[in-house]
Amino acid sequence: MFNRVLILIILNLFFIHLSAFSAHGSFDDVPIDHWAYDAVMFLEENGLMTGYPDGTFKGDIELSRHEFALVIFRLHNQIVNIVNDAMQSEPPIDVQLVLDGLMSEFKPEIEELMSLVIENTERIENLEGGFTDFDSRLTDLADLINSMEDPIRLYGDMRVRFEGRYPDTGLRSQRAIYRFRVGFTTEINEELVLGARFASGPRDSITSANETIDDAFATDNLDVDTAYLRYLPSWARGFTFWAGKFRPPWKQTPMVWDSDVTVEGIAQHFNYENFNLYLGELVPTEEGFYLVAQVGMDDLLIDGIDVYATYHYINDEAWQHIRDQMQYGILKSRWEFDHLESPDEYRAIEGYIRWAGSVDSLPVSVEANYLRNLEGANPMVEGSGWQQAAWLRLSLNGSPSLVGDWRLRGEWGRIQANSVLSWLTDSTRGSGDNEFRGFEFAYRILPNTDLVILYLNLDRISRDIGSTDIITIDVNTKF
Repeated sequence: MFNRVLILIILNLFFIHLSAFSAHGSFDDVPIDHWAYDAVMFLEENGLMTGYPDGTFKGDIELSRHEFALVIFRLHNQIVNIVNDAMQSEPPIDVQLVLDGLMSEFKPEIEELMSLVIENTERIENLEGGFTDFDSRLTDLADLINSMEDPIRLYGDMRVRFEGRYPDTGLRSQRAIYRFRVGFTTEINEELVLGARFASGPRDSITSANETIDDAFATDNLDVDTAYLRYLPSWARGFTFWAGKFRPPWKQTPMVWDSDVTVEGIAQHFNYENFNLYLGELVPTEEGFYLVAQVGMDDLLIDGIDVYATYHYINDEAWQHIRDQMQYGILKSRWEFDHLESPDEYRAIEGYIRWAGSVDSLPVSVEANYLRNLEGANPMVEGSGWQQAAWLRLSLNGSPSLVGDWRLRGEWGRIQANSVLSWLTDSTRGSGDNEFRGFEFAYRILPNTDLVILYLNLDRISRDIGSTDIITIDVNTKF
């Protein structure tokens, strides 16, 4: 009975001493025509009681003493504020007496609630501190992971090849070979990258990392193939510098450079939007140098067209070394005309163009390469060496990336004697004084593993000795 009286007193005090309100909410189980609607809305409006998450007030549920104590505590705070700040006239009842009676009646419950509030506040503060500490540790761990992300990136490939050469006349040959390469790159700092790679293959070969599979069972070579520093200066946006032994960074084709050739010296690259400029100062001998200068544009005039021009220059000391490499051995017996005797006779200009697009949603690309020496032998004079080369390749589909992907290429080339440095070119395509045509089919049979079949037909240009068919079958896996 005491509790009901207290509730009536509470409501009476509120209706007398609190400013009027207009109900802004509603509960599903307290419709507007409910006899307790105004009282319930008043309690909710003034923060004394709240409903349940499902939108109901549940007025038929009996209040516990703890719940009622919470209402009294909230009421006490509001009435004290009203008495001190808002009352303009003598209240009709002794407010302090009522409050003292309520607080005395529910003192144990209020003290217990206050104790719980203090305890939970401490727990929340400790929990927040723990989260702050955890967040700090997580940030430190993320920074550590980021600093360690790919500190050394390993990569490599393994290729096993069957190769057959079948000339119309002469000795036919077949062999099994493999190529194994493994390398790494690591960022020394934000501007400097160190790279190195080791490769199989004979030590005296510039153009091949292939090792013959035979019955010797001896240990095969694994030598330094690349070792370089790549510098991307923050103070010179768009510039990249190489120094050491590295793969040529400029545009190249197998007509001029074998894919296994790694040059030595220094190189620079400047890029601005679609414009590219390459300079390579190569050192084939201690006193000589071979200069490569290439300029080009990607997406020239229209999207998908790349155009590049390259100038090749050789000084006297380097030429003597290269000339010896080209003149002696099997090449000397092949050619029935003079070899070039001066570096002035091999200073060449090279043009490269590539178009990439699609035909009926099928990716297609066409590449063309043309090279001509600026001075030297006259092809109209008997006994002199010819000095032009051209190459064309059509590709259907891009490089395989998923199992089942394929790529088909058709290729044609004509490389006159003395036009290119046979010392550096792809030997599979004849290294010079040859016209070749063929196709290549690549198919991804396993993740990161391709089956590649290449067929080439070669004809000697300088004399009619019949043609040679070349077939290579590769299984190539990368990591």
